[in-house]
Amino acid sequence: MVTGDGELVIGKRTAGHVNLAQGRDVLAAGEFKTKSGQVIHLDNKSGHYQSYGAHARKAAVDAFNKNGLGADGKYIEARRPNC
Repeated sequence: MVTGDGELVIGKRTAGHVNLAQGRDVLAAGEFKTKSGQVIHLDNKSGHYQSYGAHARKAAVDAFNKNGLGADGKYIEARRPNC
């Protein structure tokens, strides 16, 4: 999850973004997978919080990169909101 101020918050899948956000705004939320310490992919699959689009992708990729977890080209928009 990426908070409104761009902070990357990582927790267990069962924690949920509401608990991880602790009342803060959220720019992006989803899941990521690593292999041998490298990010393989990240996405926007996050339960009921459905971040999507260029803004969410940029927030997620920038937050991972800022923390040394190279994410360029690894974001998959896996979920779009129901319209």
